[in-house]
Amino acid sequence: MIKKNENNKGLTLIEILISIIITSVMIGAMYTSYNAVSGAYKQVSDKAKISGSSRDLVTMIMRDIRMAGFRYYSGDYAADQFRNDPRNATCVASGLRLTDRNYISFNSGYDGDEARSHAPLVIRKNVSKDQPSLHKAFDTCCDRIEIVYEDFSLLSNTDQLQPFKIYKTSYYALPIDEDGDERYGVYKKIESWIQPRTDGYEEGICAWPGREEDLVVGYWDDECAECFKETLVRDHVVDMEFIPFDENGRILMDSSKNFPAPENLNLRDKLFDIRTVDIRITFRSKNDFYKQDKQIDPTNTTTKVARKVYGLQRNYEPSDDGTDKYLRDSVIVTVNTRNIGQSFQ
Repeated sequence: MIKKNENNKGLTLIEILISIIITSVMIGAMYTSYNAVSGAYKQVSDKAKISGSSRDLVTMIMRDIRMAGFRYYSGDYAADQFRNDPRNATCVASGLRLTDRNYISFNSGYDGDEARSHAPLVIRKNVSKDQPSLHKAFDTCCDRIEIVYEDFSLLSNTDQLQPFKIYKTSYYALPIDEDGDERYGVYKKIESWIQPRTDGYEEGICAWPGREEDLVVGYWDDECAECFKETLVRDHVVDMEFIPFDENGRILMDSSKNFPAPENLNLRDKLFDIRTVDIRITFRSKNDFYKQDKQIDPTNTTTKVARKVYGLQRNYEPSDDGTDKYLRDSVIVTVNTRNIGQSFQ
């Protein structure tokens, strides 16, 4: 007769099933918590990236706007440096001395060739019209700003022929379409005005031109060492706006809402009246940020409406159906144009 072992202990099937259920609930709770923490971290990270990109770009543009209209005057140090440079021996022997200011005549662009203009600051509204599907409220994206200022250099052989420099920095937007993600990017370009006093050191030409007709025809070029070819500086931009103001805080704008520019006959005489510029730049997140593509209507809490970004002059809606899960952040600043309105008069 087999004796029953009453000390044999173990788990029944029901107990195993209960343990599995409890473990699954715990894992599910942990996974939910992880997703919540990970999502919150991703949102904070996206906000930080957008905010950092916006402020970095605005800081860059502010620095350039403050240079708009700067005129360079050479002092005794620059004159002595030029006179003692052995590369100038031929001309210095004839008594050539560095002029105290830029000898290149100011090119107003009023003759219809605004591309050659030296206007210190020009804002052109809504330049990018290549991809209207990106915007519903208006068929353009961003304003373009061109900033011109002077400088001086004696570092290279080319500098001996043109020590005085004129630079033009431009910021503008172009459409980008990658993997079906249609958006805009902000591009930057720096050009140098090329107009040397002569093309050699032959006898009798060691003098600075006294008249504009004695100069070779000048042109903007992006091949110089300090220049910047068209380069993407910030991606995922929604809009970029610039508004010029005069000393009394009035917007410099005509009835057609155009700003001062060489080609704008109504306002080109106001190019040197710009004292401050308001900037607004709006960026969006690279990936979806919100779970829903619409928000509660602030005027009627029972309905939902498409998210909008309100700007200085206009507002933005992402598409016809109002779909929008991106996070957007705007930076708005006012910049003083401290060099305009003085030496150009």
